[in-house]
Amino acid sequence: MTRGIYERNEAHRQTNIENGRKTRFKKGCIPWNKGLKGYSSGFPRSKEWRDNMALSQKGIKNSNWKGGKSTYNQLLRKRGAFKEWRGHIFERDNYTCQECGDRSKQGHRIALHPHHIKSLAEYPELAYEVDNGTTLCFHCHQIKHKKTKLTYTGQEATKV
Repeated sequence: MTRGIYERNEAHRQTNIENGRKTRFKKGCIPWNKGLKGYSSGFPRSKEWRDNMALSQKGIKNSNWKGGKSTYNQLLRKRGAFKEWRGHIFERDNYTCQECGDRSKQGHRIALHPHHIKSLAEYPELAYEVDNGTTLCFHCHQIKHKKTKLTYTGQEATKV
């Protein structure tokens, strides 16, 4: 049988254990990065400098820019108003699915989704109305959308 790296590694590990060492580094050796603080070691960055760096990498200047391909639906859901609307819906419904009555508890986690009663594609003016929302679990939300399949073309919606 040939001696592979696994045999040598196991032998070295046994030797280190017998010598009382738990790592492969020798006692008394100073690590090369001792005392260094990281990326910007010792160079304080001002708030203005950090803001300018953030602005220099936003939008079209970012290396991941794909030409502004966000859809109208994505833009609506990224806004703070959507997150606020979502929170109000969940609080009003007491974090409970309004279809099946399921609720998260110890050992049983469910994913809750806010659902627009009147379609967001057909009624964009009701996007953030609390009365136009309800709380559904993932499963019930999937069932709802299978019944009313909509195809989105920009801002228009057509029922299939």
